[in-house]
Amino acid sequence: MLAAVSDMGDGIVRQAFGELVETVFRKVYYVIAAGLVAVTGAFGGLKTAPPPPAEGRSAAVGESVDCGRWNVALTDVKSFTTLGDLHLKQDGNRWLVAIAKITITYDTSMNNLGAMLRLPEVKGLTTVEPDRIILARDGNTIQRLHPNMPERVAFVWEQAGTEPMPTSVPVAVVCETHDDDPAPGLPEYQADTDPTATVVVPVVAGATK
Repeated sequence: MLAAVSDMGDGIVRQAFGELVETVFRKVYYVIAAGLVAVTGAFGGLKTAPPPPAEGRSAAVGESVDCGRWNVALTDVKSFTTLGDLHLKQDGNRWLVAIAKITITYDTSMNNLGAMLRLPEVKGLTTVEPDRIILARDGNTIQRLHPNMPERVAFVWEQAGTEPMPTSVPVAVVCETHDDDPAPGLPEYQADTDPTATVVVPVVAGATK
């Protein structure tokens, strides 16, 4: 009888101890979880892989990309060590030149040429926008294009000579968005932040010009 009571008492003690341990563990778990949420919230959340860069649709070399008020067709990318009267910022650098046929389809001339193309994946560029924009047919600097007068336009970037010359270049074609009711002081048309299309163009070493 006493043995049975003793065993029963031991069982009750073990059960109570087990429940106590489970309760303490559960509280500790919630405290740790809450602390983790607070810490990660303070530092911008748990680390995740960054999203891939927006590239727009893939377009072929020579394919016309419709930007609404103009069309762009990438035809060539060339590299030069000398280019007309242009002067490199540092000896040993090179020029990367993206050549595109551009047609203004709007009814007025366009002077936003510097925003039309980007080389977002090329390392070592000295500027984001082209250093110079010139007509491919005569090498003259150009600032605007006129309606229904297609031109082959060369967009010129300087690349650090410490970077290897790329064998191909993804050229981003950047279009624009029309705002029917722009905020005061903002233009009706604004350049997009993401490219409409990306054209991968082989790089050819150009003759000295």
